[in-house]
Amino acid sequence: MLQGSNQNRNVHLPLGQSIALKHLAPFIERSYRRYHDMLLNVISEPAELKAAINVLLEKEIRAGIQTIRYQLSTLQTTNGMR
Repeated sequence: MLQGSNQNRNVHLPLGQSIALKHLAPFIERSYRRYHDMLLNVISEPAELKAAINVLLEKEIRAGIQTIRYQLSTLQTTNGMR
């Protein structure tokens, strides 16, 4: 889950926009719990479980940011902002 300085990291989007990871924290925490519940019976070692969950979360965050960038780019192009 997001802790400490990781929450203050920003993701930069087109035209100077950015999203702080702290804005995504509630969604990431929900996904963390979902992955934890899903993998708990499969992976018994706590360190391995946490590592697997973090890999899945990173993939989910990257995919989500890519989607947001695409949507913003499409919206800006459609509105003649480029």
